[in-house]
Amino acid sequence: MTTVYKIDEDSGSGYLIWNYDFPYKQNSINCWFMAGNGENIILISKEIDTVIVITRENFNSSNMAMETIQIISSYLIPFVKEGV
Repeated sequence: MTTVYKIDEDSGSGYLIWNYDFPYKQNSINCWFMAGNGENIILISKEIDTVIVITRENFNSSNMAMETIQIISSYLIPFVKEGV
């Protein structure tokens, strides 16, 4: 998709598209995502054949996308993987 530049052990960036391993049970699901102010995220995962779009209005928060990432890891990925 794009060249990946490693930021730290768990994430990297390339042309404003982030690559991140979202926690799922004892494993992880690799995804590409774009995050914007307000905790908005567009997520693409080839691994689970899914696109997720979340729009929120939590503008200028200190956490930025971390709460939305938690929602994706805790609720949306399990729903897609297990239908739960």
